[in-house]
Amino acid sequence: KSVSIDDLLNGIDDDSYCEQLAIDDESFESIHKSDINLILLNALEKLSGRQQELCRLIREEGLNLNQVSKKLNIPRATLYDEVLRIREVFRKEGLKDYL
Repeated sequence: KSVSIDDLLNGIDDDSYCEQLAIDDESFESIHKSDINLILLNALEKLSGRQQELCRLIREEGLNLNQVSKKLNIPRATLYDEVLRIREVFRKEGLKDYL
């Protein structure tokens, strides 16, 4: 069943309509974060296993590249190259400002 927008708005004054549409800052921020999380998950799926592990170690364990290099026994220069590739994936996904 379809309903006309005019029927829905009939009898509602402009001020009350605007109040009903208003989204408080907290709700908007929550929606925004949810959207970013979905985009981020999509970007992470495009990374190799090693790149995903690198992201996890940096984000969840708070390790820097020197620490990750030692933990994974991978040269720091190799990890730096991986970070550049990760950044490129993020940039393509519109996450440039979240790196």
